[in-house]
Amino acid sequence: QDAKDTKSFHDAIKGNLKDRPEFWKGSAEQPGQIITGLGPAAKDTVEPEWNKRIKMTGFTYQTSKHDPSEGLGDAAMPLRVYYDWPSTGLQDAHMLTHLSLNQHKWFDADHMDIFLDAEGNDTFVTAQDGHTKFEGHDDTGIVKYNWAAMDHGSAKASLRDNPLICPGEVLNITTLPNDDRHFWVWYTPENKGRLFMEIPQKADVLLVLTDYYTYDMDPPAFPQNWWKEPTKT
Repeated sequence: QDAKDTKSFHDAIKGNLKDRPEFWKGSAEQPGQIITGLGPAAKDTVEPEWNKRIKMTGFTYQTSKHDPSEGLGDAAMPLRVYYDWPSTGLQDAHMLTHLSLNQHKWFDADHMDIFLDAEGNDTFVTAQDGHTKFEGHDDTGIVKYNWAAMDHGSAKASLRDNPLICPGEVLNITTLPNDDRHFWVWYTPENKGRLFMEIPQKADVLLVLTDYYTYDMDPPAFPQNWWKEPTKT
């Protein structure tokens, strides 16, 4: 986290992989020779922000403890996230996370819906037969569009034109400290999201890592009933 130049990056890699010299030996103190394009973040890098309306599609991976008997889906689940922060502000802002509980299917599967607003979040599971169960309320509210800066985020590194991860693009790797763990996010300078992860993993957190493979920063307006919650029964 404290590496500021290529030499300190290289030393950090050697220190963490001291028993695996094949990852760093002979790299001439250039971390970019270990992972193509890896280096310190530019000095003028700013924290990512969400647009006022976005839509994301991806996968969430439950890489913490996963117990299939709990009925909360497979270890990897496809999801969609809808986010709208209107000009009237927090009082009318909404976010919906919609997950399929079957990693291989979207339509023929049970679904989980998490509705977030200024008051917190409500979670529902809807079975294929249409029956809906209210799973509970939590006080954690909607994500604010300038979330990274508010949570004291700072860019620690960047990936430039990595042929596997970001060909032709730059990814800024930002960390957001949170008590005894850190959230790591990968975003382009244009605020296009690529990756979110939590380190170290915490067993009571369902969402540990989400890979956004499509990220729409300017979607059409959502349908008027997109935020309508099921009955809490």
